[in-house]
Amino acid sequence: MAIRTKFEDPLDIDSDIDQAVSFAQDKVNRGLYNYLFIFDTKDKFYCTDLVTRAYASINEVNGRSYSLDDDGFIPSIYDMLLSEDSYLTLYKETKADGIHIYYLEDVV
Repeated sequence: MAIRTKFEDPLDIDSDIDQAVSFAQDKVNRGLYNYLFIFDTKDKFYCTDLVTRAYASINEVNGRSYSLDDDGFIPSIYDMLLSEDSYLTLYKETKADGIHIYYLEDVV
């Protein structure tokens, strides 16, 4: 599956993405993977936790209101899928007759 964020202001997409990427890049290769993800630690991250915190950093820096983890407890891909701030863009399934990929995004 792949999801995409619904951006609040189309004119500020680049700024928002740059902020999220900057936040995430600062955390990469620092040996801060949180293997005990059930314990929310301030300085360690796991996959979906890093993504949700990167988007939360947009809120702090650019004054937005993104929430990819509405329940605030152990961010998961399901939280991101259920968020009102994201939408599904791609779905892939493997069946006996092969791999099927469905693109669910309108092309403008």
